[in-house]
Amino acid sequence: MNIFSFLMIMQAIIIGLGLSELLTNFSKVLKSKTYSEIGFIVPTLSAAIFLGLLQSFWEAWSLQSHDNWSFPALVLMISGPVLFHMMAHILYPDNDETSSLTEYYFSNSKLLWVLCILTIFAGVLFRPIALGYPLFTIENLSSLIIIAGILPLLFNKNIWLHGVVVGVILMSVILDTLFISYQIQ
Repeated sequence: MNIFSFLMIMQAIIIGLGLSELLTNFSKVLKSKTYSEIGFIVPTLSAAIFLGLLQSFWEAWSLQSHDNWSFPALVLMISGPVLFHMMAHILYPDNDETSSLTEYYFSNSKLLWVLCILTIFAGVLFRPIALGYPLFTIENLSSLIIIAGILPLLFNKNIWLHGVVVGVILMSVILDTLFISYQIQ
């Protein structure tokens, strides 16, 4: 077993926990609520987090040829999946705290979006800091555009603004996966 395989095991465990958190909570919500109480923001954001977790694993696999790993590189490598897991946990109420997922979302939206911004920064800074890759790439530029779209959500509780931004984030994750990270080189 080489060092990369060892690091991927740790990352896979964290990603698996995040996926489990999302799938378990979404299943509980589907069983306990009517569809009108679910709304559209939380399921859309769940899909974006789900794809983000998968993409974290997918993109990390392309680093298997990198042979010089350090502890700070490990911390940066798992920081994105750890933050995604935290977002997945915060996205859903622990119990039947509220009848509406949208109400619960808005009560936690600032924390959720701060974690999202931190997740994006972790993703942008991982390769340049840990592995010496260039900072200014097309993927990093698109990430900064997403951050600019998220910032208004920290100060506004307009359901349509949140819905549009969450939809744009989901579409950007899908487009990034299909056109930038579709195949591992």
